[in-house]
Amino acid sequence: MNPTQPYWTPDPYFKTQSSLKPIANTLGFQIPIPWPDPTTMGYYFGENPQYGRRELVYRSDPEYYARDNIIPSVGGVPRINPYDPIYSFSREKYTARV
Repeated sequence: MNPTQPYWTPDPYFKTQSSLKPIANTLGFQIPIPWPDPTTMGYYFGENPQYGRRELVYRSDPEYYARDNIIPSVGGVPRINPYDPIYSFSREKYTARV
């Protein structure tokens, strides 16, 4: 194959490429995005409540939430320990409504 030869024709599998990589329906990412870890909104002492809400919060530990209730795993093993007590904390038990 000599592309400078005047009678050269490309092979059947040879074609021009108009873009670097196909990016349709990928939001521009070429690798799978890892699933986010469980997150929290942080410590809350009951400050700056919305108008009309009357409650007393007696414990400020953060509540953890998993996005779409899916705990990310690696090789079938969860990346976090779901049985750790910090992941089962509920502030509702320590809130008094007045």
